[in-house]
Amino acid sequence: MSAAIVAAFALVGLPAASNAVTPALSPVHYTRLDIGGKTHYYVDFGQNLTYADALTFGAQQTFKGLTGGHLVTITSQNENDAVARLVKTGGNSIWLPLKDTVHDSQAAPTRKFAWVAGPENGVTVTECGDWFDADTCEAESYSNWAGGEPNNSGEIEDTGEMYTNGEWSDTSTDQCWDDWDGYWYECTITRATVFEYEANSVAAPASTPDAITNARANTTAVGANISWTAPVYDGGSDLTYDVVVLDSAEAIVGGCTASETTSCAVSGLSPRTAYDFTVTAVANGFSSTAVSGSFTTNSMTVALPADDFTIVAAGPRDDVTFDTGSNDYYQGHVANRVLWYFSPSRSWGFAPVGAKLAKNSCDGGDMGWADGKNYADGGGRLCWHTSNGTMTGGWRAGNHKWLNGGPGYRAVYTSDNPTFYPAGPRPNVTQDQIADGGWNLCFSNGYGDATMPVSAILNYCPGKYLMLAGMAGPNDWVPIVAPSAATNVTADAGNGEATVSWSAPESDGGADITAYTVTASPGGKTCHTTGALSCSVTG
Repeated sequence: MSAAIVAAFALVGLPAASNAVTPALSPVHYTRLDIGGKTHYYVDFGQNLTYADALTFGAQQTFKGLTGGHLVTITSQNENDAVARLVKTGGNSIWLPLKDTVHDSQAAPTRKFAWVAGPENGVTVTECGDWFDADTCEAESYSNWAGGEPNNSGEIEDTGEMYTNGEWSDTSTDQCWDDWDGYWYECTITRATVFEYEANSVAAPASTPDAITNARANTTAVGANISWTAPVYDGGSDLTYDVVVLDSAEAIVGGCTASETTSCAVSGLSPRTAYDFTVTAVANGFSSTAVSGSFTTNSMTVALPADDFTIVAAGPRDDVTFDTGSNDYYQGHVANRVLWYFSPSRSWGFAPVGAKLAKNSCDGGDMGWADGKNYADGGGRLCWHTSNGTMTGGWRAGNHKWLNGGPGYRAVYTSDNPTFYPAGPRPNVTQDQIADGGWNLCFSNGYGDATMPVSAILNYCPGKYLMLAGMAGPNDWVPIVAPSAATNVTADAGNGEATVSWSAPESDGGADITAYTVTASPGGKTCHTTGALSCSVTG
C-alpha cells in the first residue's frame, strides 16, 4: 500500500474468529447480480469490523431468508463492478477475504493470495515470486489489483482490501505506522464490510430501486445544493438521480442530475423564494418513488449600515463586466472616466484612469488613488477577489484592504435610467444619494459573509448600467480632498474682457463640485459659475 519499510514481524495465518453474538441487522445498501443460474446479493449492513470479526459476521446474519453469508469474494469484472458500487456509496475501503497463505515469519520469498471465505475458499488468485515486487506477480484467477499492488509494504501486508474505485490492495490487519516516531505498532484496524449471500436459483426480477431517504437542501441566494441518502436497494444496477424543482404554481423551473454522487446543485432561481423539489433514483430505466422536499432561497442582499460608501463608480453594464482576463497587471477597460477590470477567475473592480493595476493582490503596495495625483494611497480603488467564477474573500475599498474577511461591505446596484451617474471613482457617496439617483440595490454582503457566484450576481443585476460600491467599515471613510485642476483651459479676448472655458477636472475630490472661479492676472479680476464650464472676466 505504501513505500516499503524495513521491519520484521511474526505474521500468522487466519485471524482467530470472534465469539461475539451479533444481533440481526437491516441492510444499509445492497445490490444483486445473477451468475450461473443463481442470484448473488451483495449487502452492506453498515458495519466497520476487525478482519477477524468480519470473517464470521456474515454467517450470523440472515438476508432475504438466506444464510451462510460471507465476506464478498469476486470472480469477474461484473461482480467487481457490482461490489464497487456499494463501496463507493459507503465511501470507505472494505475487507476482502484474501490471504497470503504462504507468508510466514521465516521470510518466505514467495507470496500466494487465495480466497479464504465462501465457495471460493482455497482458490488461488495471485502468486508472486518476490515479497515486495508486484511485477513478479501472476494472476491465477480474476483479480483487480491497483498499480504496484500487492507490494507487502513494511513486510506486514498479507490481507486484501478494495478501494472506493474498485481496485484492490494488500494491507495489514493489526499494524499501524506512527508518522511522528517512525515505527509500526500493534493496533486495532477496522474497515467497512460487504457480505455475499447466494440463492439456489435466479430470484424474481426486482429492477425498481428503493426510494432515496434524507432528502435535504442547503440553500444559496439563487438555488440550493440538494443531497440525499442512497436507496437501500439500487435495482441491481448503476444508479442515476433526477432532481426536479417546482415553483409555487407547480411549474418545473429547474433541476439537476447526479450519478457518481448523492448530491447536485440547482441554480438560476430567484432569491427569497419558496420552492418544492423531488428526487428520484433510476436504474435500468426503472424509477423509484419520488421523494419530496422544499426550501426557500436565501436573500442576495444583506442590510447595509447607514453610512457613506468608501468608494463607488458607475458605468454601462458591458463596460463594467468587460472581461479583461486573468493577467495580473495593467489590463483595464476605460468607460465613464473609470479604469474597469473584470475576471471571474482573478478579481473585479476599478481604479482611476491612468492608474496601475495589480489585480492579483487587489492593488496592494503603494498603489495610490491616481498615481502622482493629490489623493491618499489607494483611495480611488475598489477590488473584489474572484476565483473559479465565485466572489471570494480578498478586497480593497479606498485606502483599506483585507484578505479573507474583515469589517466592511460590498454592493452592486443596477439601473436603466440613472440620474446620479458619477464620472470616475467617487468616495463618500451616501446610500440615499445612490437610491435617489435611480439605482436599485441588487447584491450586497459583508466581506466576511458567504461567497457568491459572479454569474448569479450578474443574473440578479440585469440593468443597462451597474454601480460597484464598497465600504471599508463603519465610520472609516476616505476623506474629501481638493479636486484636481481643471483641464483644457482657453480664453477668447474681447473689448476689456475675456471669455474663459475649461473642462471638468479629472477628479472632484470626493464631493460634487459646487463652483468654479476664474481669476485674471495681473489685476485680480474674477468671474464665478455654479457649474457651467465657462464665464467672462470683465474690467
